[in-house]
Amino acid sequence: MSAEFPSSNKSWDRLVPYVTKAKTTQINTIYDEVEAIQSFLSNHFVVVGTNGNYTTIQSALTANEKRIFIENGTYNEGTLTIDYDDCVIIGESKTGVIISIPNGQDGIKLYASDCYVSNLTIDALTNSAEACFVIGDGKSAGSPDLTIGVNNIVTNCHFKGSTTTFALFVAGASYATGSATLNAYDARNMHSGNVITNCTGTSSWDGDSFSFAQQKYGKINNN
Repeated sequence: MSAEFPSSNKSWDRLVPYVTKAKTTQINTIYDEVEAIQSFLSNHFVVVGTNGNYTTIQSALTANEKRIFIENGTYNEGTLTIDYDDCVIIGESKTGVIISIPNGQDGIKLYASDCYVSNLTIDALTNSAEACFVIGDGKSAGSPDLTIGVNNIVTNCHFKGSTTTFALFVAGASYATGSATLNAYDARNMHSGNVITNCTGTSSWDGDSFSFAQQKYGKINNN
C-alpha cells in the first residue's frame, strides 16, 4: 500500500486524510483475511460447539472427521480415542477450550500417526482422572506395532495433571516385558517422530509430569 503525500506544507491537518485512508485500507485487508479464514474453516473443518456441526468432540471422532475445530467452552467427555491417521484437532484457544476428564479415565488416547493437536487444556485434576494425554499403539502387551503412534505433533496445549500418573505419557510400543523393551531399545525398534512443543503441564503426582518413553527421532522443546 502506498499514498502520495503532499510535497509541501505537510501539517497534521493535511496528512489526516492520507492516514485515514491508510487505516481504512488496513482494516479492509484484515477483514478480508478474517473472511478468508472463516471460509477455509467452513470448507475444510467441522466445528464442535454449541452452534457447530457437532456438540461433542466424541461425536466428531465417532464420525471419523479428520479436520476438527473446537469452539471455546468446557467439554465433559469420556476418554477420547483417536485411532485413525491424519487427524487435525485445533481448539479456538488454549485457555478457552477445556476438556474435563471423568474420574478414573484418561483424557485423549492418540493411537494413530501423522496427527496434529493444538490449543487445548486437558484437565485430569478436578475429577481425579488418569493421564491427560497418551500416545501409543493401543495394542495388547506383547503385540507392539511400530507404525501406530508415530509422527504426531502436539503443540500449545496445557495438561492439568492428576495425582495418579503422568500428565502426558508418550508410551511407545506395547512390549510385554521389561527385557523385551530393553531388547527393542538395543535394536532401535521404537516409535519415532513424535513432537511435543510449546506445551505447559502441571502434575500433583510424585512422578514426572511428562514421560517420553521408547522414542527415537522425537522432540520435546519449548515446554
